[in-house]
Formats: sequence, structure tokens, C-alpha cells
Amino acid sequence: MKKYILILFIFFFSYGYSQELINYYLSPEAISGTTEGTVLMLHTTFYYYNGAGYIDHNYTIDGQIITFKLCYALGSTLFHHFDKRVYEIILPDITGDYTFKMEYYNDYNNGNCLYETPHDTGIIDFTLPYEPTEKVEIEDAAFESYLEYLDFGDDVFGNGWVYKNRITNIRHINVAYTNNFFEMDGVVESLSTIGEFKSLKDLNVNNQLLTELNLEENTKLERVYCSGNMIENLNISNSLKLENLRCRNDELLQLDVSNNINLEKLNFSGNLIEEINLSNNIDLMELSIGQTSMSNLDLTNNINLEKFGISNTPLESLDVSNNINLYSIGVYDALLTNLNLIENNLLKYIDLENNILLEAVEISELNSIVTFYCRESEITELDLSLNPNLENVFLMSNNLNSLNIQNGNNENLELLLTLNNPNLFCVEIDEEGVSQPFQYVIDSQTEFSEDCSTPLPTPLLGVNNNSLQQISLYPNPVIDVLVIETQLPIKTIKVYNLQGKLVKEISSNKKIDVSGLATGMYFIKIESDDNSVTKKFVKL
Repeated sequence: MKKYILILFIFFFSYGYSQELINYYLSPEAISGTTEGTVLMLHTTFYYYNGAGYIDHNYTIDGQIITFKLCYALGSTLFHHFDKRVYEIILPDITGDYTFKMEYYNDYNNGNCLYETPHDTGIIDFTLPYEPTEKVEIEDAAFESYLEYLDFGDDVFGNGWVYKNRITNIRHINVAYTNNFFEMDGVVESLSTIGEFKSLKDLNVNNQLLTELNLEENTKLERVYCSGNMIENLNISNSLKLENLRCRNDELLQLDVSNNINLEKLNFSGNLIEEINLSNNIDLMELSIGQTSMSNLDLTNNINLEKFGISNTPLESLDVSNNINLYSIGVYDALLTNLNLIENNLLKYIDLENNILLEAVEISELNSIVTFYCRESEITELDLSLNPNLENVFLMSNNLNSLNIQNGNNENLELLLTLNNPNLFCVEIDEEGVSQPFQYVIDSQTEFSEDCSTPLPTPLLGVNNNSLQQISLYPNPVIDVLVIETQLPIKTIKVYNLQGKLVKEISSNKKIDVSGLATGMYFIKIESDDNSVTKKFVKL
């Protein structure tokens, strides 16, 4: 019998900080002017994971053009760091106009930077003598403290000002995850001057107290994360490069992404949005919607969609026939009565939970399906005989009376769960026998057969099925010791949690110590040589 691992099938959309050069600026504080030239200081801040770090740098001066090349290795763990460095640049002149070109590389081999293709570039135009004094007001005290801690301010905490030259080239702002480095002075309530950050690519303001977010002037944005605020208005109309937008659990009434034609990932769960137009978002690959009042959703133009999840939404119909690249779909707590997936030949993962009106799902001949999860529906018949690559089938608490998993490849199946289907008496399988090549948890009345159209043989246990059903458990609910009351010989006893995970297994003992189990509902499967019965109990 195969060993198995029960995996909760959850749709998720990854987000976070990438390893990047997050800022650079030229500093006037260490300028020395002589008849022989000028010395400038370049400040850089790099965000990276463990195993990464600085490799090399060099610069050249060709007339009035300075080219500075910086190379970092990238790490592979989630332990992250800020690396701040200062470099000296010597210019031959004390006056004149210059262009500073920044080139960041992460292509390297055996510890040596190849300097072939820059990962990021930027330009600073300046005039010698270089004495930038222009400042930008930052009204929000917490946001100003964030900039000051990173040396992007004016070196004076709490005065509400930062030097403009220090913020002009900021690529990344992440006020959501600062505790590993410094404690910001409160939470951000306003980003009224965010438009001054013209080079901004990544913005993470999760779990702040923002009520609006106007990113109209941030035309280079690629990723925006603004979940857990109180945002009512979000303007991303000019963020044409935006690829990833995640704004969950805000108070958005509407969301306009019609101009964001490069959008690839979108999650706006937990808002007040009633409808959304995704017709222009052809490049969209990941979409997550939850806890909204949307009853209709048009995905016709989203032909590149690969991952789709929708939950706690009164969706009455769903057409994914055009989404031929879809490989995972999750629909939870919707009002669908049927779901047709026959055009989605690349589907590997299907998760349908608490769709209490769902009566039919069409997945025949979908060869790629690996995991099929369906719980709390009105489905009565399910034919999986044309799905040969199935590994996990979870069908708890439905209204099944017919199930066919005779797909010619039951050896590939790892786990079958059909608990709480009282009308399911037979599951059609590849080969009958005392044991199956897969783990299973089924109701006591359910049997396996190669042909469910013929009557099943009476199980042999020395007693009939009625006797099996007379097994009782007490006390139930139970605090520490659960007693099985029966005269039947018991071979093994297995206890499963609601997710189908085996949490306890014992042999030939009618008293079971459950004191170590967490509070909740469990299933206990009592097995003899040729038969079994499954019952519920509650652990207090």
C-alpha cells in the first residue's frame, strides 16, 4: 500500500521583495573641490537574501559621462538584509555638466561578474559644483521615519522633509516588513507625496492605515501590494508597466485596471467591488477573488490565465472555456449549479468546496488532473474513469450515489476520501481485492467493485453489516479516553482529522487515549480482517 501525504489544496499568489538595488544617489556631503578635480560619494542600498552579496564594481569616465557598474550575487533563502555601501568617484573637473550612468548586474560565474547584460539602469544629470539642496515634504511621520532609517531623508528625524536627490532613484519601498531592520515610527496613514518617487518599481504598504492611494504619477510601477488598509480609492491608471497588484481586505468600491495591459497577477479579495472589467488584461495569468458581492465575471479575453481562485462570492455562473492555459482552479462558497471544464486540458488541480448548489462538474478526458477536491456539494454522479493521472481524490460530504475511478491506473492513485456520502454504496475501481494500491477513507456502507452495476457480495466478518453499524463510542464528546463498545474482533483502529490526515493508529484495543488530540471533530475507522466501519467523535 502506498505511503501518502495529504496536502491541503490552497490557492496562493506569491508576492514580496525581490533582490534588487533599491536606491542610489550622489552625496554632496563629501565633496572636495581642488584645482586637480572633484571627489563625489555614491551611496547605494541593495536588498538581498542570505548567500548573496557584493561581488565587484568599477567606473569609467568618458568626457562628461560617468558609467558606474555594480555587481551582486543573488541568494536563495528568505533571510534578508540591506547592504549599504559608499563609493568614491574622482572627477577631473571642478565645474561642468555631467551625466552619471548607473548599471546594476547580477550575472556572474565562479565569483566573477560577467558584466554582459545589466539588470537595471538609471541616470543622474548634475552640474559641478554639485550642491543639491531641494527638499520634498513628507507629511506622514511614519513614512518619513522609514526614509530616514534607510538614509534616504535629510538626516533629521521628525522634521517632515527629505532631500529630493536621495529619493529620485528609489526603486523599492516596503513599509510592511521593517521589523527585522528597524522599528518604524508608527504606521503609514498617508502617501500624499508618493508621486515624487518617479523611479519607483515596487511598492508594499500592506497593513497600514491608508484610505486612498494615488499612484497616477508613478509610471514605472511594476508591483503594488496594499492589502489590509482602508483604501477606498486606488488610482493606477498611468501605471502601464504594472505586472502584479495585490490589494486584499481594503474598502475598494471599484477597481479600474483597463489601462494596465501588462498585468499578470491580480488579487482584490475582501473588497466591496461588485463588478470588474478584465477585457484588456490579456496577459493576466493569476487571478484571485474572494469575499466580494460579484455575481458575474467575464474571463473571455483572459486566454493566458493559469491560476484562478474565487471564494465567498455569489457567483451564479462561470465560463472558463476560453482559458485553455488554466492549470489550477478553485471555487469556494459560490452559487454555481454546474461547472464545465472540458476545454481546460491543462488542468492539474481542481478545488471545489462548499458550493452547496453544485449538481454537476464536467471533467471527462482531462488527462492532466492530479488532484480533485470536491466537498459540500449536491453532486450525485462522478465519472473519473478518463482521468488516468489522478493522485488525490477528496470527495467528502457530497450527495454521491455513483463514483467511477476505474481509470486503468489506480496504481498511481495515492489517496481517496469519500466520507459522509451516505448514498454511496459502491466505488468502481480497476481491480477488486482485500487491499488496494492506494490509501482510502470511506463510509462503512461503501464497497469497492470492478462492476458497480452488479450486486455486491456480502462482506464476511463473522457478523453482518447491521452488526457493524451497532458499534458505539462513548463518551462522545470525549476528553481523554474513548471507549469502543462492540463484541466484534478488532484488528486496527485509525483516527483521522477533518482534513483526512491520519493522527492516531492502534491495534486491538477498545480503549483509546485521545487526550493528546486537539479539540475538534474526528473520524475513527474500525477495521477487522474483511470489513470496516467509520464513525465520528468530538474531542473536547
